[in-house]
Amino acid sequence: SLQFKGASFILQKATVNGQPFYQNGEAIKTLEINGAEPIKIDYEFLNSGEPLKRNFNVFVHFEGKRAIVAQGDFEPSIPTSSWVKDKPVSLSESVSLSNERDSTLAVYIGLYDTKDGTRAAMSNKGFSSDGRLPLGILKVK
Repeated sequence: SLQFKGASFILQKATVNGQPFYQNGEAIKTLEINGAEPIKIDYEFLNSGEPLKRNFNVFVHFEGKRAIVAQGDFEPSIPTSSWVKDKPVSLSESVSLSNERDSTLAVYIGLYDTKDGTRAAMSNKGFSSDGRLPLGILKVK
């Protein structure tokens, strides 16, 4: 279930191995990556409202044909309850996709409460009713 309908979380941009991958408001991009190496994804979030009183983890889904084949969930180094209004928060995480060589994966991101699984709404265009934001497509070589 989604909470915080008047969402204040925005993902401004994301890069994969330093390459632009997601930019808020832009069309979905496709990147080719080398699956032999862990990939580093950098994110820049923004809280456009007042800080929340609860903390959310970030989830990243790598989806193949109709199924999630890998996940990159992590606890933000700066808790979401400490995200100051209008101050960008940079986070990064590494994920191995070595088991997904020669595949095309759709990448989604969102925020969830580890206590009850509640997903936080985000105000990005394209944010879906299942509590996920499509980031882009990775072609894993």
